[in-house]
Amino acid sequence: MRKAEALIALCLFALFVLAYAHTCSLSVSWQNFSEDSGDLLAAAYTLGIPHPTGYPLYVLLGRVLALAMPGSIAFRITLLSLLCTSAAAVFVFLTLARLLPGRGGLLGATLAALSLGFSVHVWSQAVVAEVYALHLFLMSVAVYCLVRWTHTEVPPGEIERARLDPPKETPRARPGPAGLEPKPQTATAGRVERGESGGLPLRSSTYLLAAAYVVGLSFANHMLSVVTVVFALLYVLSGPWRGRLDVRTCLWALFLFALPLTLYAYLPLRSMRDPHLDWGNPETWDQLRWVVTGAQYRFRLLGKPLAETVSRLWPGPFLTTGWLVALLALAGLLGGRMTGALRIALVGTILTDLAAVVFYDIPDFLGYLLPAILALSLLAGAGFHRVVETCGVLLERTGRATLARHGVSLVAGLLVVAAIAPSARENRKVTDASADLHPYVFGRATFTIVEPNALIVSEYDGRTFALWFFLETEYKDTHPDCIVVLKYLLVWPWYVDNLRELHPDLSVPEAGHMDTAMLRLVAANIDTRPVYTVRDDPALIPFFEFKPVFGGLTPLFKVERAGGARTPND
Repeated sequence: MRKAEALIALCLFALFVLAYAHTCSLSVSWQNFSEDSGDLLAAAYTLGIPHPTGYPLYVLLGRVLALAMPGSIAFRITLLSLLCTSAAAVFVFLTLARLLPGRGGLLGATLAALSLGFSVHVWSQAVVAEVYALHLFLMSVAVYCLVRWTHTEVPPGEIERARLDPPKETPRARPGPAGLEPKPQTATAGRVERGESGGLPLRSSTYLLAAAYVVGLSFANHMLSVVTVVFALLYVLSGPWRGRLDVRTCLWALFLFALPLTLYAYLPLRSMRDPHLDWGNPETWDQLRWVVTGAQYRFRLLGKPLAETVSRLWPGPFLTTGWLVALLALAGLLGGRMTGALRIALVGTILTDLAAVVFYDIPDFLGYLLPAILALSLLAGAGFHRVVETCGVLLERTGRATLARHGVSLVAGLLVVAAIAPSARENRKVTDASADLHPYVFGRATFTIVEPNALIVSEYDGRTFALWFFLETEYKDTHPDCIVVLKYLLVWPWYVDNLRELHPDLSVPEAGHMDTAMLRLVAANIDTRPVYTVRDDPALIPFFEFKPVFGGLTPLFKVERAGGARTPND
C-alpha cells in the first residue's frame, strides 16, 4: 500500500505542476487579485521589505528561487506559488491516505487532493506571485504532521502480540465496578490511534514537535496562520491523546513554535542597509511592530458593515470544485471515517476562516478562503470513502465479492474524474494568468518613453508595484536616477525619510495631507526633472498641464507648468 501511496502522490504532484505551469504568469500579474505581485517580486529579487507584514519567509525563499531557477525573474519567483500549491495537494492526499483504510481510502484521498488543487481559489493563487500558496502549503504540512502523530501504521504481527500479551496491571491498580471493565483494543487496517493502542508502543512526539515548528514558520509568512493554530489546538485538546502531553513536550513545542519567528529579525537587519524597497523602515522597535502587526491596515478590521461582507460566505469556499464535492464534504462531516477530534478541528477551521473573511475587509479576500477549502477537501475525501465503502459492502452481501473489490474501485475512480474534470476545465479558464500582459506592456512602455531621471508620481497598488518591479530589474541600468513615488505613502514620515535618504537630490516636502504633499513634491522638482503621473490628477489640474503619453486602461501623462497658471504657493 505504501508503494501505491507514493506512486499516486508523485503522479498528483506532476499533474498539478503541469496544469499550473500551463496557466502560470510569466511576469508581473494583475490577474486573480494579484496587484501586490510587483511589490513581492521586487522585494524577493532585491532582498527588500514589501508591504506589511513584511513576509520574511516568502522574500527569502523567493530570493533563493530567483538565483537557482531558470526563466524570467518574475517566473522564477512565481514558481514558489506553483510548487507550494502542488505540494499542498500531495500532503492532503497523504493525510487522508493515512486516515482511511483500503482502496477506498486511496480513492477518497485522491479526490480530496484533486478537489483542493483544482478549486478555483487555490488555482488562482498557484499561478501568481502571492503569499497565500505558501501559507496553504505550510498548513497542509502541519495538518499532516498532527495526523501522523496521532495515527500510525503497526505491523499485523505486532498487533497480534499486543492482543495476546497485554500490559501487566500494576499492583496499585484496582478493577473497576462490574460492567465497566475496559474493552479490548481493536485495530483497523493496521492503523492505531495514539492513546488508544493498548499494549502497542506509543509513537514519540516527533511529529507533534514538527507541527509546532511548521506553524511557527507559517507565522513568518502570513498572520492568517491563526487559523492553523485554531486547527492544531482543537485537534490536540479535543482528542484522547491530550492526556499524553507532559510539561516537557509542551515546552519543546512552544520553543519550536517560537524559533522560526526569529525570521522577522530580517526586517530590521535588512532595513539598516537602506534597500530601495524598505516599507515601514522597521529599524526601531516601534516601526518593526508597526510593520509586523500590519497597523497600516488596521482600518480594514470591521471596515464595512457586516451586512455587506457577509455576502462573501456564499458560495465562498463551498462550491469551488462543484456541487458534488460540496455534497461529499457534507457526507464526510456526518458519516466519514474521522475521529471526533478531527471533525471538530476541521469545522473550527472553516468557521474561523470565514470569520476572518467577514470581519477583515480586503478586496483580495479570495486568498483568505484557502484554509477553509483545505478543510472541506479533507471532508469531501472522507465522504467519498464512505460512499465507496458502503457500495462495496452492499455488493458483498449479494455474493459478488470480486465485483465489489474491483468493480467498485473502477467505478469510483471514474466518478472522481467525472466529479472534478468539469470544474477543473472551467476553473482553468477563470484563473489563467499566462495571458495577463497588461502590467508587462504598461511597465515596458513607461520606461521606454520616460527619461532616465524622470519622476513618476503613481497611484493604485497594481500600477505602482509593476513600475517598482521593472525599475529594479530590467530598467535598473538604463534608468538609474528614475524615481517612482507612491502618492498614498506621502502621508507617512518613514516614507518621506526613505525618499530623502535614497535620493538626496530630490526635494521632498514634509509628510502630510496626501494631495498637498504630492502638489509640493511636483512643484519643487518639475524644473529639474521630467514629471509624469498615471492619471490627470484633479489636485494638480489648477497648476499644471497634462499631456497624454499613452492611453488605454493604464494611461500615462507628462506634467508641465501651465502658462499663466497659479503656482502651488499662491
